[in-house]
Amino acid sequence: MSTAITTFGIPPPVPALVPRSMEPANVAPVASSADISKFVRRQREMLWIAGIVIVMSCALRVVGDRVAFAWFPQWPFPEICGARAWLGVTCPGCGLTRSFVYLAHGHWLAAYHCHRLGWLLAL
Repeated sequence: MSTAITTFGIPPPVPALVPRSMEPANVAPVASSADISKFVRRQREMLWIAGIVIVMSCALRVVGDRVAFAWFPQWPFPEICGARAWLGVTCPGCGLTRSFVYLAHGHWLAAYHCHRLGWLLAL
């Protein structure tokens, strides 16, 4: 008797012809080492970006409606938001930088007034 024949003489299905609905739903795919290294590298990049944002928020000060380095308040950064600079309208992200700077310096109410979701995004 052949080893390819199973119970009742029915041959096993060919794997390429098995419909996706018959595959087990609770089996998670196994991650390869390349996938894991990509994940770890991405996590490290996000950690570095978060650290830079924290350091820059502590090094900046709000001067009027703009942001400048604490040691050069007379030279504020230019407006970066294109919608605000070119069209004169505020976009959903306008005020986030000032909100982060105020949060870094402990001015919670001023941060809330600059952008209502700044404190939530800073978490």
